[in-house]
Amino acid sequence: MKDIEYLDFMCIDLNKELEDEIMCKYSFCSNAKVSDGTIKKVKGMLSIDKSSGEVELIDKMPGDDENMVFFRARAKIRKHWNNGEYPSVTMFAAG
Repeated sequence: MKDIEYLDFMCIDLNKELEDEIMCKYSFCSNAKVSDGTIKKVKGMLSIDKSSGEVELIDKMPGDDENMVFFRARAKIRKHWNNGEYPSVTMFAAG
């Protein structure tokens, strides 16, 4: 992929990819403007432990060098976990 010039950290889609009795895995996706001016979807992967609520970064999102997108995705999934929810689809939206 070409160099990422801008990564949207204000709107993050989260999709459940796998669930078992121990954990859930979610992909988190955002838009990135790349060096040729086009917009591409980029994604990472995280998991949440159902008993502890601990969230682990499995695959780092390209361009998320400071983990800003991951931290926001983690906060959204933890909020659902606090409510006993493991939604198939959710979204972090700022503003």
